[in-house]
Amino acid sequence: RMAEASLRPTPTPRPTATAVPTATPRQAATQQPTAASATPQQQSARSDTAPVALVESRTASAGQAVSDEAITVAGWNIGLDDADVDTVAARIGAFDGVDLWGLAEVNRPSAVPALEAGAELGEVGDFAAVLGPSGGGMRLVALYDDTRFDLLEWFELEEINTTGNARAPLVLHLRDTLSGEQFLFMVNHLYRSRNEERHTQAQMLQEWAEGKALPVIAVGDYNFDWEVQGGEAVHDAGYDLMTEGSAWEWVRPPQLVTTQCSGWPCRYESVLDFVFAAGPAREWRAESEIIVAPGDFPDTLETSDHRPVLARFWPGDVEVSAPVAPPVRSLLLPTPTPDERLAPPEPAPTQTSAPTATSTRPPTATPTRAPTAAPTDTPTPVGPIANDGANLRSGPGTDYPVVGGAAPGQALAVVGRNDAGDWLQLADGAWVAAFLVDGAPSELAVAEAPPLPTAEPEPVVVEAAPTPAPVRAVEQPVSDCDPAYPTLCIPRNSGDLDCGDIGARRFPVPGADPHRFDGDNDGVGCESG
Repeated sequence: RMAEASLRPTPTPRPTATAVPTATPRQAATQQPTAASATPQQQSARSDTAPVALVESRTASAGQAVSDEAITVAGWNIGLDDADVDTVAARIGAFDGVDLWGLAEVNRPSAVPALEAGAELGEVGDFAAVLGPSGGGMRLVALYDDTRFDLLEWFELEEINTTGNARAPLVLHLRDTLSGEQFLFMVNHLYRSRNEERHTQAQMLQEWAEGKALPVIAVGDYNFDWEVQGGEAVHDAGYDLMTEGSAWEWVRPPQLVTTQCSGWPCRYESVLDFVFAAGPAREWRAESEIIVAPGDFPDTLETSDHRPVLARFWPGDVEVSAPVAPPVRSLLLPTPTPDERLAPPEPAPTQTSAPTATSTRPPTATPTRAPTAAPTDTPTPVGPIANDGANLRSGPGTDYPVVGGAAPGQALAVVGRNDAGDWLQLADGAWVAAFLVDGAPSELAVAEAPPLPTAEPEPVVVEAAPTPAPVRAVEQPVSDCDPAYPTLCIPRNSGDLDCGDIGARRFPVPGADPHRFDGDNDGVGCESG
């Protein structure tokens, strides 16, 4: 029972009783086809036990409709381009009581019935699916219990698909039949390899959420790289852009563990997958946890390299406001990256041990949310300042090596510019990209640029490949080549390829990576055999 723009006629939208989303609405999903049956593999997964989160009793606000039932949501990047759909569906089926699933990296529409059947396994409710139209081989899916929720409409925020070749946020406008509460459920997957695009997406999400009348629950893979240890100081600037002004609040798990594993031991120890609340949902009582299953990392050819994140919301139970802390800002250290905003430093390759998922309820505790902005007495620097974490380079361009870094808000002694005016020279001789500086003088002398480094570029090694034959650029018209790999000609619609299927090694992967040749997300594909 999959709702998809390209697979169904335009139905008549249902009327809405309250404010509707700001974005242009898409058609409502009204068809009700029969769900796919569960596979034997899914049936056997029922022996697994899903974690049970903390449940507290509170008194709802006077006059507010109350349901004792929490709204339970789960977000998971299932990576079906490198995982088995039946194995993933069986893992989904092992959870009890999840009302809404937000799934990322669904590589084909034919996988949706199995995922839907997994969500229904062992549940009283009957699930339906909405498959986002954008994203190509990396699409978003929302699964919802349509015996509990009425789908009023669904839509994509197309403008937040900033390049047109990624995934637009997928939004469902739902009514909870138990309480009458209307809310928006959003699924996101922000850019990984393009820092600037991810930061733009985060800022656009912040602008969209500001002043939202309807409650919003958002799950997904945000690629904000919040370090498990010390994340308040080391995380991607996109987190700050999205949560600015408390437009969004992170429903933060009481214990953080890495949510994605590249290599073994895991190359990074950070949280990429989040649950956020916006609008009135920020006042709901909520809790979340990162689900750790025995043996989930390292992943295999059948399992995902991400962990699910589970959250519960009680719409009728409003939290008492607590004193707010000063805003969290990212402290990003200088590392050479294609983007001039700084990336977090690479931690030591040590796998942090995490508790396995059990049905034991944790001790009663107040759910922790990410800090929200509050006024501070910090003096405002006079003169030019860095408006974000910035790399300082030996010359005006990304071809020059990184020689230092500037933190957000740091004062900069700007003394000159290059001829084009897009790079600024500092008093110590370092250069910084002009768009990362606020308050630079309008009249600056043109400074002479130092010679470019003379290091030879690393050659692209092309090796003979086993059968099937390597993909060769000369055999395909340019129009048939996948633009995701600009130095190769991978034919469009060539199916799921692995590095062993092609002859090229160490080629650039600047953005979308439908074949996941860049397994460690460092912008270089097929680095080894």
